[in-house]
Amino acid sequence: IAGAAQNGLIVAPVSGTQTGITVTGSTVRGSGLQGIRLVGVVSGSVTSNTSEANTQEGIGLDACVGLVISGNSLKSNLRDGLRTTNASTKLVITGNVAASNTAHGFNIAEIADSILINNVATLNVGRGIQGGGAEGTNQISFNKCSSNTIEQIGTLAATTVLCGNDTGTGTGQLGASSIVGGYGVTSGVQIKATTGVGNSASVIDMLVGSNGATNAMRILNSGFVGIN
Repeated sequence: IAGAAQNGLIVAPVSGTQTGITVTGSTVRGSGLQGIRLVGVVSGSVTSNTSEANTQEGIGLDACVGLVISGNSLKSNLRDGLRTTNASTKLVITGNVAASNTAHGFNIAEIADSILINNVATLNVGRGIQGGGAEGTNQISFNKCSSNTIEQIGTLAATTVLCGNDTGTGTGQLGASSIVGGYGVTSGVQIKATTGVGNSASVIDMLVGSNGATNAMRILNSGFVGIN
């Protein structure tokens, strides 16, 4: 789909909501508004699409619930790579690349109870991940944000869980009081010391006390656990 005067590809029910939508394998370029726009969609997926060089966002989600947004390439759009509006909830946004957009990579200022995990945001003129500071509780984990002009990760709600995001410092980061594995009955949590070949220095430390001054527990590369 190239050069559409308005939105390149839009899913929007005339009234109520739409369920079970799948948008996959599409290429959308040069639209006058958003490349891919979903309004009032409850459940479904947007996967493996390319949305680039659109006048507004690569993907826009408006009042959507329970969508999986994965494996999309969102590049060189004149606004955000992806933007959520009007209280979208329970989204899983994973494995997407947002690069060289004129605004932010992922603008999630209006979502709640959602997961943003394993995405890449790079070379965007704004922020890699942008929040409004008042969005609902979300988990933002293991995303790679680098070379974005204003900031790698912007201000987020105090209830947001931040874990393991790579902002170009060479270290992961955790910025909340809890780590949530997910929202389903079969969800779980994995803590990984390194993605490389581990050695004796690949440990997981549990630090307590004043600014983590006391090492309460260490998990060694061998699997043994030492408790102070």
